[in-house]
Amino acid sequence: MITNWDAAEEVYKYLFDCELRVCVDKDDGEVRQILHTEAILNPKQNRERITQILFESFNLGELSFQYDPLLVTAASGRSTALAMCSGAGVTQVLPVVEGMVIPGAAQRSNWAGDQVDKCLKRLLATESDIRDCDPYNVRKIKEDLCYVSLNYSEEVQPDDFAGKEKEFEMPDRSTVVVGSELIQAPEILFTPTKFGGRREDAVQQLCFEALSACNIFARSGLLQNLVVAGNNTRIDGYPERLEAELTDLVPQNSRIRVTAPPERGLSTWIGGSIIMTQSHARHMTTAITSDQYEEIGPYAASRLPQAIF
Repeated sequence: MITNWDAAEEVYKYLFDCELRVCVDKDDGEVRQILHTEAILNPKQNRERITQILFESFNLGELSFQYDPLLVTAASGRSTALAMCSGAGVTQVLPVVEGMVIPGAAQRSNWAGDQVDKCLKRLLATESDIRDCDPYNVRKIKEDLCYVSLNYSEEVQPDDFAGKEKEFEMPDRSTVVVGSELIQAPEILFTPTKFGGRREDAVQQLCFEALSACNIFARSGLLQNLVVAGNNTRIDGYPERLEAELTDLVPQNSRIRVTAPPERGLSTWIGGSIIMTQSHARHMTTAITSDQYEEIGPYAASRLPQAIF
């Protein structure tokens, strides 16, 4: 949730000027088209405020919003998929059938990568006595060394984990040894109740609830096209564990196929590029034009039709 909109506007300026290196000033003269990603169940007030900032502070011709998992589906080259996107702050699951979002089936949880970081930092301090580990090093340990166990209850036992410890080099060139924290931290994504979370925050539960909200005839196709994306899903063993957990939830003999593209950390960007370059005619139907904004203002953002690609 954005609380400081002045700061948000400065972030947009920085992105345009320094990262994307495009000029979008009002006096620029060139009209721009922008696709803005957003999380599932994003408050409409946020979308309207973003629309106001982008049209009034920058020279836009068109602005559209698309859900992150929908872009993940496009990046995978599929028109039907159960798209699961998990990043730092949010985990989202969205069923897409023939390019259309299934109304009312989307699932969202704020139990995501940030919780893994917090858990890992606490475990490093209490179990390995690494108390001066800053957020950057915690994240590096998570990304480089952590993995999701396929048999957590047994592997986490001291006798079973012996010999699996890994070394991590700190910025001062000192070396620390990290033990079972490597599997305890990412485990919170699948069994959040053990770490203060809710059962419904488990990623496999989010996928199952999204699937259950779909038409029974669409479920088989969705299960065989479960696409994961986001940096949180790059932890080793994540796709395999998700498939194993879902196997226990769905009916017997159901075929499950979890697809984890190598570039899944960038899937949202790739999907956005595909939609903007190959489906411009359809994109126009879900875009706000400058004329529409001049006519009805930020409220135009709440009148966009259901996303399609």
